[in-house]
Amino acid sequence: MAYHVTPERAKFAQDLALRLKNSRVKSGLTHVEMAHALGYATSTTVAKWEMGTSLPPHYMLADVADLLGVSLDFLLRGQHSPRPRHSWRSAGVVCYQS
Repeated sequence: MAYHVTPERAKFAQDLALRLKNSRVKSGLTHVEMAHALGYATSTTVAKWEMGTSLPPHYMLADVADLLGVSLDFLLRGQHSPRPRHSWRSAGVVCYQS
C-alpha cells in the first residue's frame, strides 16, 4: 500500500523537526538523554524525528513537550502563547448532578 505525503504534511514534519531539534539543543539534552528519558533504548528514533523522516507518536507529544520545557502548542504550531481558553461556564454549559 503506497502512502502519499501531501505538501502540507511534509511542511508540518519539517517544521516540527526543526522545533524539536532547536528545543532539545536549547534544553541541553543530547539525543541519547532525550531518548532514554522518553523510554527509548537508542537515540535513533529521536534522530529520525529531528530529520523529519518520522514523527513522534501522538500519545507521546505531551511528554516530549514537557521534557523540552515547551508547550504542546509551540511544539505543534510554533506558537509561543497559548490560544485563548473559553470556559465551559462562559459558554453557558450547565452540569447537573443526579
